[in-house]
Amino acid sequence: RAKQNFPCVLDGCKQVCSSAGDLMRHQQSLRHRPPQYFCSGCEYGFTRPDALKRHLNNKPRCRAVH
Repeated sequence: RAKQNFPCVLDGCKQVCSSAGDLMRHQQSLRHRPPQYFCSGCEYGFTRPDALKRHLNNKPRCRAVH
């Protein structure tokens, strides 16, 4: 089976992903859209709620403030 490529066509981006899901996740990245989810502890911004959740799981100080 031939390997499929999924190129990003947003803003002249040159990223090529190996799956449609990876491409969708890439297109939600900070490179292509502003953050919508913010950490109350350090005010860092994320474009996806799962990224904020991962951040909070890895940063006890931020999790304590949230």
